[in-house]
Amino acid sequence: MKIKYMPHIDGLRSIAVLPVILYHAGFDFFSGGFVGVDVFFVLSGFLISSIILVEIENEKFSFFEFYSRRAKRILPALYFMFFLALISSLYFLPPHLLKDFGQSLFSAALFISNIFFYVETDYFNDYSQTSPLLHTWSLSVEEQFYLVIPLILVFFSRYSRAILLLTLLILCVLSFWLSLSVTHDDSSLAFYMMPMRFWELGLGVLLGAWLSDKKVDITNHTRISYQMASFFCVAGLLLIVYPMVSYDHRTVFPGVAALPPVIGTCFIILSSRYPNVLSGLLSASPLVTVGVYSYSLYLSHQMVFAVIRASEFEFRSSLGLFVAFSISVLLAYFSYHFVERPFRKAKLGNIFVLISSCVVAIAFALVGLYLHNMEGLKEYKLNALSDEQKEKIFDVEYEQGARKVLWDKVLTDAARSHDLSAEKKILILGDSKAEDLYVGVRVNEQYLAETSVRMLRLDDRCMQAEVIYESSPQCRSELELVLNSPLLLESDTVILSATWEYLSNDGVISFARHLIDKEKRVKIVSTANFSDVGSLAYVMAGRDFNEEEAQAYLYTNIRSDWEKQFAILSTLLQELDSGRGKIQVIDKLEAFCSHVSRTCILSDSGGWYMWDSGHLTSRGAVIFGQYAIKNDWLK
Repeated sequence: MKIKYMPHIDGLRSIAVLPVILYHAGFDFFSGGFVGVDVFFVLSGFLISSIILVEIENEKFSFFEFYSRRAKRILPALYFMFFLALISSLYFLPPHLLKDFGQSLFSAALFISNIFFYVETDYFNDYSQTSPLLHTWSLSVEEQFYLVIPLILVFFSRYSRAILLLTLLILCVLSFWLSLSVTHDDSSLAFYMMPMRFWELGLGVLLGAWLSDKKVDITNHTRISYQMASFFCVAGLLLIVYPMVSYDHRTVFPGVAALPPVIGTCFIILSSRYPNVLSGLLSASPLVTVGVYSYSLYLSHQMVFAVIRASEFEFRSSLGLFVAFSISVLLAYFSYHFVERPFRKAKLGNIFVLISSCVVAIAFALVGLYLHNMEGLKEYKLNALSDEQKEKIFDVEYEQGARKVLWDKVLTDAARSHDLSAEKKILILGDSKAEDLYVGVRVNEQYLAETSVRMLRLDDRCMQAEVIYESSPQCRSELELVLNSPLLLESDTVILSATWEYLSNDGVISFARHLIDKEKRVKIVSTANFSDVGSLAYVMAGRDFNEEEAQAYLYTNIRSDWEKQFAILSTLLQELDSGRGKIQVIDKLEAFCSHVSRTCILSDSGGWYMWDSGHLTSRGAVIFGQYAIKNDWLK
C-alpha cells in the first residue's frame, strides 16, 4: 500500500545522510553529524506508521506483507554491501581486525549489531573508524523496532485514535525517561539500544498516527498561516543543523542532547505540509536526488571509509577523501539502480521473500562465525608473508596472555600498606592505564631508591572530592575504598593516570583540589593511544618499511583523541590555579614518541611495547617503567 510521495521527505533524508558521511570522513565542522541518524529514526517511524495505519483502516494490513515489503526494501542493498565488505575485508584487513569483522558480520546479519558494538566498542573511538559494518547498528535498532510497532498499532487500532495516540505518547515518555537515566550511567548503552531509542522512532509514529487520522484535515492550508509554517520549518532546520556543527564526541548523548534534532525533524514534517519559506529548498532537485540515494549512500560510505583507513593511512589527504567519496557514490549509484530498485519492484511471493532472506542472513552469519573461529584467517594470512616479514609482527593473543600473567602477579599486592621507612610514598590512582604505570614501575623497582609505590583503581569518572550516592555502584565502591584507604593518608604524592574523558573534568578538578588541600603533590599523566598496534605491525610488515619509515608511520597513526585528552588535562591545570606548584601534567606519549622529529618507537629486539591501541605488553612495561623512573615521574 503506497502513500502519496512527499519530495520534502527525500530532501530531509539528504540533510540527514550528508552530515553523517562527513562526520565519518572526519570533518571537524560536522563533529556532530552523527545526529543525522536521529533524523532518520523519526522519518522511519513516521513513514512506517503512515503506511501501516492506512492499511489497517482499509482492512488490508498483513504481517506477512509488511515484513516481506520491508525485506525487499532493506535487505537486497544490505546484503550487497555485506558481500562487498566481506570481499574487501578478506583482502585488506589484518587477521585480528578480520576476526572483529567476522563477529560484526554475524551480528549484523541477525540484526543484533547494536548489541555487538555496545559490547565491542564505543561509537566515538578510533576502532570504529576501521569497522566496515559499524553503521549497521542503526539498522538493527530499526529492525528491532519493526518487530514491536506493528503489534502495537494493530492492537490499539481496535480502539479510538485518541487511545492509540495516548498509548504512543506514554511509551515515548517512558523511553525518553529511560534514555535520560541510562545515559547518565552508561551513554554507550543508551546510544545503541532500542528501548532507549524507541522514543525517537516513536515520536515519528505518533506524528504519523495523528496526521493519518481522518479527523485531522491536513489539506486545509488556512489552518496554519504561511508565516507560522515558515517559522516552524526554519526552527526545525536550525534544531537539526546546530547539533550537527556544535556537538562532538564529548557531548553527553543521546539523552537531552537528542531532543533538538528529533523535535526539529517533527517540526519540519508538520510544517512542510503547508506552504512555507523553505518548501522549495527541501523539495529542490539536488536534495531530493541525494535523498533518493540516501539508503545506498549510508550503506556504502562507512564500508569504503573503513577499508581505506585500514589499508591507507593517508585517508585525510585530499586525494584519499576524493577517492573515498567517489567510490562511495559509485557504489551507491550501482546499488540503487541494479540492486535496490529491481528487488523492490520485483513481483515475488511473500513466503519466498521471507524464506530466502532468512537463508541469506544465516549464510552471512555462518561466514562471520567462521572468520571468528579461524582467528581472522590468521594462519593463512601469516603464511602469505615472507619469513622476514613475519619477524616484524607479533601474536596478539600471546601478548594478551603474557600480559595477564604478569599483571595478575604484580597487581596482587598493589594495595598493601606503604613501607613507612621509605622516604617517598606514592599512590597511583586510575583505570587500566594506571595499572600499566604501576606494573611498569614495579618491574623496574630495582632502580627506585627509598620509594614506596602503591596503586588503587579509580576510574576518572569516579574521581570526586566526596562520595555521591547517586553515582553508579562501581563508582561509589571505588571512591569509598580510595577515600577511606590508609594509603591515601600516608602518601605524599598522588599520580592520576587514566584514559581521560571530557565528562570527568569537573569531578577530576574537585578531586585534585581535595588532594591538594590535604597537602598532596598531584601528577596527572595523559594517555597515549595509537590506531591498533597489531594492525600497524601487520601493515608495516606487508609494506616492508625500513626503520625510519616505520617510525614516521607510527607517528602518523597516533590516535587523534590524544590531543583532545591532553587538552583536557591542560584545561584542568588552568582551572586548578590554587594548586600551582603542587600539580604537574605529564605527557605520556613522550615515552614513545618525539614531537620534534615526528617519530615513534614501539618495539625493539625484545618485542613490541603495546598489543592494542594503548595497553602495554610485558616488554612495554619494562621500557615504560624505565622511562618513568628516569624522567622523575616518581620524584
